Amino acid sequence: MLQASEKHAYQWVIGELTNWIQNIKTSGITEKDAVFEYCKTVFQEHVETRQIAIDSAGNQLENAFVFLENTFGAGQELVIFLTELHTNFYSVWLLQEWDSPKYYQYNESLLFGEQKNKLQEEIAAFQRGSLLY
Repeated sequence: MLQASEKHAYQWVIGELTNWIQNIKTSGITEKDAVFEYCKTVFQEHVETRQIAIDSAGNQLENAFVFLENTFGAGQELVIFLTELHTNFYSVWLLQEWDSPKYYQYNESLLFGEQKNKLQEEIAAFQRGSLLY
């Protein structure tokens, strides 16, 4: 059984392809090469529109990071923001598509990077020290 988002995506694709077929029929295109060129052109327009949307969303994400760092500094708010990004399907998808320097900077420094390693080292050192007593 399809999830609602998958069903919506399939319905959108079917609708788009139906529109393409209708446009091909009404424009009188009959040659295979011409049909292919039409489909290729329309598909490329979709790719370009998608990239514009990704770039826009990515820029908004960068602006959100700038706002958070200017407003709150590199504290709890950024941790919460990153956590929300990691748990939202669409955010994860955007992060896979958009190379966000601010995301990688804060993700590394606040969640998974050097601070985590330092804490683990300190815990291990404390445990070694406490075992000596």
